[in-house]
Amino acid sequence: MMLKLIVLLSSAVLLMAVVPAFGTQTDNHGIHAVPAPGPVKIDGDLSDWDLSGQTLMCYDIENERDSYSAKVAMMYDRDNLYISAHWKDPKPMVNHHDPHYQGGKGWAADCIQLRIKTDRIAHVTAWYYSDKQEPTIQITYGTPSARSADQVSSCSRRPAGS
Repeated sequence: MMLKLIVLLSSAVLLMAVVPAFGTQTDNHGIHAVPAPGPVKIDGDLSDWDLSGQTLMCYDIENERDSYSAKVAMMYDRDNLYISAHWKDPKPMVNHHDPHYQGGKGWAADCIQLRIKTDRIAHVTAWYYSDKQEPTIQITYGTPSARSADQVSSCSRRPAGS
């Protein structure tokens, strides 16, 4: 009986030690795009944006909100959808996945991802291949497991002189 009590108490203590180790992730299932208040200038300055629909995105709010997070906002007008991301990252734009050989792995390091869901899902992944200073964008239609039937496109621009 004493052995069962010790095992039960040890299990409870171990469980209490493990549970706080998992952070609280933001639970984002969509984002609210608002009408643009006027002409939109693409300049990195968000002072003229309507940020009322802005959403915080973070994998671990308690521990990483001030070091690894993003505030994302969307606006639209008759012709365009505008997306802003103000992110925090102590070492931004570090992605070693070569788009020419690892195009499907760009998501696995610093990148911006956008998923658009209509009759099927489109993934847009943009990253900066830091080894060769090469900006890249990849567009995948459908689910990643259905790539044999769907088109996967990658494009990147090589810097001048390379």
